[in-house]
Amino acid sequence: MGDVLFSGTALGAGILILVILVAVTVFLVVQSIPALTEDPEENPILKGKNFLEYVGPLVFGTIWAALLALVIAAPLSIGIALFISHYAPRRLAAFLGYIIDLLAAIPSVVFGLWGALTFAGFLQPFYVWLNANLGWFPLFSGSPSATGRTILTAALVLAVMILPI
Repeated sequence: MGDVLFSGTALGAGILILVILVAVTVFLVVQSIPALTEDPEENPILKGKNFLEYVGPLVFGTIWAALLALVIAAPLSIGIALFISHYAPRRLAAFLGYIIDLLAAIPSVVFGLWGALTFAGFLQPFYVWLNANLGWFPLFSGSPSATGRTILTAALVLAVMILPI
């Protein structure tokens, strides 16, 4: 009797999840039809631009942040892994392993909020210093961000996110 009840409940829950997924999909498709069928010339955001001119900078920024994050995180991750596996005492290695595993458990939304609200403000004076001392280099020229929300901040947050991987 208990197995039949559990099986029926599990089946019902599985079907309910699928129904909710289908309902969300239908809702999103129906609500997006006006945006997909609108004439780009009438849209104030796209006025005078084609699709690639609008999406191009967004794609470039995404790829640039991801590449910077990989350049930062790959050597750091390899160094941490080598230190934990070969050089650290057992107790320290176990502790650091737990810390790295804990980083993997933090949702990406939390990392993003932390980066935008806390880490960006912390990095802003560093960006001013970079501009003052290394402004001759094209990467650091121009006025520094007043908020600290830059592509480098995004890359550093992404680098911390991918460390456990």
